[in-house]
Amino acid sequence: MKPLLTSDNHTNDFNRWFYVPLTENLQRTKLTGFKLFDHTYLVYQTSSNCVVVSDSICPHRQAPLNLVGKLEGELLHCPEHDYYFDTNGKG
Repeated sequence: MKPLLTSDNHTNDFNRWFYVPLTENLQRTKLTGFKLFDHTYLVYQTSSNCVVVSDSICPHRQAPLNLVGKLEGELLHCPEHDYYFDTNGKG
């Protein structure tokens, strides 16, 4: 899973800016889902304050991470098959 944007590496797969939930409205270590063009994305802030925007679908079995995912420190955890992803989307 590749994050669309992280505050650590400033990776951006979009060629324009779009509104996403504001950082001050995020609850640290809580996953927040939002819709953009009929697709659900995740935005979250890790325990070290890294803000990540990524796809909400687990690449393994398409589990909706905005509903079943958990943040564990710096890692996004998909409990369906015990997969973990770092802030760069590497599992």
